[in-house]
Amino acid sequence: MQHRTPLPTKAVSLSRIERLRGSLPGKDSLIDELIDLFVADLPGRLAAITQAVQHADARALLLHAHALRGGAANFGACGLVDLCEKLEEIGERGALREAPAMLDGLERASVEVRDVLLALKSKRPAEPAGAIATARHAQKSSGSSRKLW
Repeated sequence: MQHRTPLPTKAVSLSRIERLRGSLPGKDSLIDELIDLFVADLPGRLAAITQAVQHADARALLLHAHALRGGAANFGACGLVDLCEKLEEIGERGALREAPAMLDGLERASVEVRDVLLALKSKRPAEPAGAIATARHAQKSSGSSRKLW
């Protein structure tokens, strides 16, 4: 089923997505499920990274940035991967003073990746149930005033 129109973005690697689709011919629903899983995990992951930075928890920053990087790499989201690698390095060094300045860029890159991935799905349903509400709850629970979406 050829229904791909090039999108004007560098948020994800369209060739990576096409390679995924090519490796699973006729299984667009599996690719869609991978996208849904990544998108559903994204708000919680961003909230955890924000909380780690706010609480100067280098280990948590390292772990959550690493997990987000892995998911983003599956889709060739190089900009998001690069930001996550930098946050991982910051967490590894334990010098978190640079991290707060990176959160806005991380959020922007994440939103762009999310939007492109949802547009690339074979059928585009609404946002996964509860994803935004879960992120907002985590945001309120942590006392964060950062807007996740």
